[in-house]
Amino acid sequence: VFDVAGAMRRGGGKAYSDIEPIRHARTPVVRCCDTAAGVECDVVVNNRLAICNTALLRSYAHLLPAFRDAARLVKAWASKRGINKAADGYLSSYGHVLLLLHYLQAVRSPPLLPDLQHPDLTKHMPAAVCEGIDVRFQAGGTSDTNDSNDTNGANGADGIGGSGGGGGAGVGAVLSGYFRWIAKYAAQSPQEETLAVRGLAERQ
Repeated sequence: VFDVAGAMRRGGGKAYSDIEPIRHARTPVVRCCDTAAGVECDVVVNNRLAICNTALLRSYAHLLPAFRDAARLVKAWASKRGINKAADGYLSSYGHVLLLLHYLQAVRSPPLLPDLQHPDLTKHMPAAVCEGIDVRFQAGGTSDTNDSNDTNGANGADGIGGSGGGGGAGVGAVLSGYFRWIAKYAAQSPQEETLAVRGLAERQ
């Protein structure tokens, strides 16, 4: 990671700022900021599981575009509050996205997204294991099928925990429901367990 960080400093010019190699993370990473876009980035090498996770999230975003936009806003919210770093005892940015996904799949009624990893959808797929984890999922109608033979995966997901269509839900409705849910959880939980949402609950 130090070699990667050095190369970014030497060859990146002013394209990247705040370049910070972190060797002792679970997966060594170089954190930086894209100067032009103002977007925080993580650079990792040979993190195959992250690639699989990204493919899964891409399929969910294809099924419900509001999920992609809401996830970006939730990550920006968490970053602004400084509550997106697992090393500090909070959820990581990825953890916040998974919490949003859980809300859309299991909390909201009716659900806006299916469970693309449901055994009923993956049991006939070829085995796909990465770092000891089963990474099979039913592709959500994208060309990235993750070893699935069904390139129209949204049809296969019908009836498994959600419609897969979103019912026209917009990003505003998704965010409103999500923050109301986590604020309710924060208000009902011990203070030390509320993590990122305790401030929101206090204002409700």
